[in-house]
Amino acid sequence: MPDRDLLTQAWGDLILASLPAPAKARLRTGRFTAVEGDTAIFALPNQPHVSNAEGIKSHAEDALSAHFGTKVRIRLVVDDTPGQAGSSVPAAPAPRGIPPAEEEVEVAIEDTVSADSQNSPEDVVQSAFPGAEEVDTP
Repeated sequence: MPDRDLLTQAWGDLILASLPAPAKARLRTGRFTAVEGDTAIFALPNQPHVSNAEGIKSHAEDALSAHFGTKVRIRLVVDDTPGQAGSSVPAAPAPRGIPPAEEEVEVAIEDTVSADSQNSPEDVVQSAFPGAEEVDTP
């Protein structure tokens, strides 16, 4: 089993970027904090992040296991160290009247629309941006 430093390096250099978009979106705010036996401890900012990531953590486990050639299990926990969760500093909110970056909108839509959801992506965007109008472009 690799140690925390090896996991962290592989995660940042290769693994996270190779994950499917939903897994990448849900796991990018986390970090490895320890290794206990054959289990890597992966901390996320809060309980909703942990709950949302439970269903997709197998993608990360499979990618890490393939990379290291040994079974890597992940236990998701809430990061109780203030200011330490995630691989980067959270972005400051955009000033009023300036739309969020395209990536932020895509992540929000991916996190909101699931395969079993009754809401279309258009419905989600309308609820996120009340009064927005859909415009067809040539």
